[in-house]
Amino acid sequence: MKRVAMIILAGLGVLTVMASAVDAQTTASEMLCSARPIMVEQLQKRFAEVPVAMGLQSNGTVLEVFASQRTNTWSIVITTPTGVSCLVSEGQSWESMPQLVDGPVS
Repeated sequence: MKRVAMIILAGLGVLTVMASAVDAQTTASEMLCSARPIMVEQLQKRFAEVPVAMGLQSNGTVLEVFASQRTNTWSIVITTPTGVSCLVSEGQSWESMPQLVDGPVS
């Protein structure tokens, strides 16, 4: 929660209720949201985090994992089609896994 407080103090934005973009385990009032360019800039500037993985969710939002080997931290951000990004989870002890090798689908 210290990181979330630091981001708030950095002027990232206001808390926004976005129930359509919320993971079932995260309540909308716990998320910090802002325009995507601001979110990306602040994660890079404050924690040296950069995007390391992303995927398109069935509801049209993009889920991104940001991480830093230097600071050993990670963040999960979702972005709506309108460009609003919300920090939904964050933590420490980031470890990169070996890249997947595609194989036949059974």
